[in-house]
Amino acid sequence: MLGQYGRMYTFETSFDGKTQVLVLKHGRGPRTSAYLAHVIGRLFKRLGIEPEITETEDQVSIKVKTPFKARGTELVLSKRKY
Repeated sequence: MLGQYGRMYTFETSFDGKTQVLVLKHGRGPRTSAYLAHVIGRLFKRLGIEPEITETEDQVSIKVKTPFKARGTELVLSKRKY
């Protein structure tokens, strides 16, 4: 929501067959990183998922390990600007 309507960040994702990585790039400083990490972390926890969240000054990285084996090991990348 914040990305699509508020144009707060750009979104990238990758998947290596075991781990889904979500990267939110915003360029708005450490306070925005802390806010996004908190909001996204709470959302995942409400879904019963414990992500590994890393904050830097201009981005937030979320890693989620899948509990199952994927069929392919091809890296899937997509870029979306919200």
